Amino acid sequence: MPAHTEIPVWPYDPSLIHFYFAVSLARLRFLVFVCLFLLLMEIKAATGQGLSSAGVLVSPIDPSQIGTNASAWCATQSEDGTLFFGEDKLLVYNGAAWSSYKMGDSYAIRSLDFGADGRLWAVGVNEIGWFNETPTGDWSYHSLRSKLPPSIRDLGDVWNVHALAQGAIFVTQTKIIIWNGSEFKWWDHKVARRLVAGRGDNGFYVANYYSGFWKVSLDGPELIYPAHAFAGSQAFWMGQRKGQTVFATTGGVGIMEDGRLRYVDSQISQYVRTNILTSVQPLPDGSLALGTLRGGIVIVDSDLH
Repeated sequence: MPAHTEIPVWPYDPSLIHFYFAVSLARLRFLVFVCLFLLLMEIKAATGQGLSSAGVLVSPIDPSQIGTNASAWCATQSEDGTLFFGEDKLLVYNGAAWSSYKMGDSYAIRSLDFGADGRLWAVGVNEIGWFNETPTGDWSYHSLRSKLPPSIRDLGDVWNVHALAQGAIFVTQTKIIIWNGSEFKWWDHKVARRLVAGRGDNGFYVANYYSGFWKVSLDGPELIYPAHAFAGSQAFWMGQRKGQTVFATTGGVGIMEDGRLRYVDSQISQYVRTNILTSVQPLPDGSLALGTLRGGIVIVDSDLH
């Protein structure tokens, strides 16, 4: 039988809400640039060279080459270097040619994650499941939606997926849903805008403005820090830097000390608060790339400046 749990929440105070997540259609092309920029930053960090000396070439790609308008929500890469983009369809680029594959009747593929078995887990509007590569080199979609209990089958926006050794974790606007390979469990949250989820240094995390910061595994969510530790900010990412627990939030980048977050650099805090944080990407050299709605990308070094 499926399991369902209500998550307790902290009292609602609308005066504390500083987080807004909104990406208009006009901004979706910018997300493709962000994905490519972060891939290039990883190459730079891995080689210890500038992009030009590392031999990285950047070429514009016309939408006619792809066969679509190239508005993407997410990107990932397989072990052989093939690039995958989540758009209204799954876009695949093998270095020579583009191909695209439908995700059932869904659109706006919002998150992609490879499992150890080669499955490419995917989520979209009102849809969850995975793609697998066929013997002919195409990608075939397998939906899990029909296996959901009827009470939660109307998923709405599904924002994140994280592959597990068995199954996957899915994050919707208000729910954490876990598929263990044979059944679903889920947890409901009261939210200000939506749940924010992502991979940190030591696992997969979900942040809720009201209840706090949760670590999520196959066994379910575990509260790591309650909401009051963030003093009205929305957490996006947690990791370790020089033996200290570091968070990136809508209030800036800081260190957790005695159950409270202390922000390190006032300039970063001002920039993030002004421009609205939307995403955080750790880079191989220990720095963080912070994506914002209004001000582009800012790089925070491993010393948090």
